[in-house]
Amino acid sequence: MKTHFFTKTILGIIIAFTLVSCNTSNNDEPTPQPEFFTITFEDFYLGNNSVWDGSDMSGGFSLNDVWFYNNYVNEYGGYSNGGFSVSCQTDMETAGFGNQYSVYSNGGANGSKQFAVVFYSSYAPENSRFTLNKKASKIKSLKVNNSTYAYLAMKNGDSYTNALGENDWFKVTFEGYLDSKSVGKVEFYLADFREGKTYICNEWTTVNLLGLGEVDEVRISVDGSDISEYGLNTPSYVCIDDIEIEK
Repeated sequence: MKTHFFTKTILGIIIAFTLVSCNTSNNDEPTPQPEFFTITFEDFYLGNNSVWDGSDMSGGFSLNDVWFYNNYVNEYGGYSNGGFSVSCQTDMETAGFGNQYSVYSNGGANGSKQFAVVFYSSYAPENSRFTLNKKASKIKSLKVNNSTYAYLAMKNGDSYTNALGENDWFKVTFEGYLDSKSVGKVEFYLADFREGKTYICNEWTTVNLLGLGEVDEVRISVDGSDISEYGLNTPSYVCIDDIEIEK
């Protein structure tokens, strides 16, 4: 009897050890973590206090195999019909359209010099976008801030825009696409006067875009509460920097 009991005990220990070893092995296997690279717009050559606005009619520019669209129309003296520009202008005092490429900050995100300015045209919404040329990937985050043009118009008003008041708002939307199909949206309020708030974004702020999943294109649009028969009165600009994209 003792021998039989001893044998059963040893077998039980061996089986239990085997199960624990298997479970431990499975749990200890490291989960692969995605790696990301960051587009900072510092690699785009600009002179001091200057801007690239697309007036060279190139249709955009590429950084790290990401194409940033720009649609510049060479009529009526030339004007932007939506898309990305690159700037290092930081005039936080001058109001109006003449200062459309300044960010309301001392520079780009994380102390950098350069950043992107996105102009959204409701007449050509497809122009304010960027596409991934290599493959569909996740986008971890990017940083946003108001342009000086939009910030001062929302704060003080101008001949086209009302100063924001109770229940007013202004937001940017990032819509992810995969194979030309929309896969999700992420919204961020650049100004929010709803429910007693009096917030206008005046610093670089991180927006998480992982909720979009894998995308090969991101379209950017803005919207707000100050609307007339001709559309949005608030200047439809947003500044962007430090886009983190999966390798």
